[in-house]
Amino acid sequence: MNKMNAEDDDKAEKEVDSNTLKALLASLKAQEEADKEIHAKREKELAAIKVSKEDVALLANEMLLTPAVAERKLREANGDLHVCLHAMLQLP
Repeated sequence: MNKMNAEDDDKAEKEVDSNTLKALLASLKAQEEADKEIHAKREKELAAIKVSKEDVALLANEMLLTPAVAERKLREANGDLHVCLHAMLQLP
């Protein structure tokens, strides 16, 4: 009789663990989807920022960056070369 109760307890414990695991996985999936939406929105905002080709070339040459990285850094600084350089050099 005790053996049956122990088996029932094990089954119930596994069911709880299974349900908890399913809930955690659903929560992780929802968070991942929310993160993807935030990332896509940010990328769209950055793409809308206009940057000067001259600024990209200057930043790439002076900071030894690829043009793609230089353009990204400028977009993150709202296209402002001065702000971008200060951020990259960590100046106040």
